[in-house]
Amino acid sequence: MTESARLHLARIVEGEGRPRRWIVFVHGILGSGANWAGFARRLTDERPDWGAVLVDLRLHGRATGGAAPHTIEAAARDLVASLVAEGIAPEALSGHSFGSKVAYRAALELPISPRTVWLLDADPGPRPAAAGRSTVLRVIAALRALPRHFARRGDFTSGLTEQGFSASLAGWLGKNLKRDSEGLLLAIDLDAIEEILEDYHQVDLWPDLASAPFAVEVVIGKRSEVIGPAVRARLSSASEAGILRVHEIPDAGHWLHIDAPRALLGCFLARMSAED
Repeated sequence: MTESARLHLARIVEGEGRPRRWIVFVHGILGSGANWAGFARRLTDERPDWGAVLVDLRLHGRATGGAAPHTIEAAARDLVASLVAEGIAPEALSGHSFGSKVAYRAALELPISPRTVWLLDADPGPRPAAAGRSTVLRVIAALRALPRHFARRGDFTSGLTEQGFSASLAGWLGKNLKRDSEGLLLAIDLDAIEEILEDYHQVDLWPDLASAPFAVEVVIGKRSEVIGPAVRARLSSASEAGILRVHEIPDAGHWLHIDAPRALLGCFLARMSAED
């Protein structure tokens, strides 16, 4: 069995309250739990009886360790082990993009099944053809072309923007820069990221969805390029069959919590109210 990584978990609660229920937010590839901090605070402000857990997965953020092979299953086992060690039995898990399959697999392995799993702008099926045109793989190729160290953060940002990427994406990736004796170092194992991303593109959740021991809520952005017409049609059919429930946010692309945080929050709050 793959050696587990030591994940970083951050808890968000309203005031000094002790939440009765927990929701776990799982970030996407090259992200971190901090990506969801603002949204999680909005949620706990509205529902102080809920607490949020922000996770840094293996190969990301402040997580450490975790031996190869780097797979979705390994990342899910990391998450389960970390939650059990912290005594957290979540009632809900939410995974964005890459993190959706990690959250789903972890939910199946938890000692106590959650009531709800959220798949946020993610294709539940395998996407081997997508690997060749993946934006993330183009980003990785661009990162490989850059120097290993940078004197200033701006040098890293300009290095990416000169290759055609946006300043906002460059700034987001720049959060992974760590200072060492030679300057600023990009603290990402690109080989390992490619390995786990390849596995993500192979994983198929569809065979398990009909028998999931929890409710599956899917939220997609109407403007998202990640969810193609065929996948939208399949999700719609699954929704009509009662296998899952689909919410489409008109004003959002792939980054639901950035493009339309209030609409996304409404989806979560409605589900939480239904469970009260």
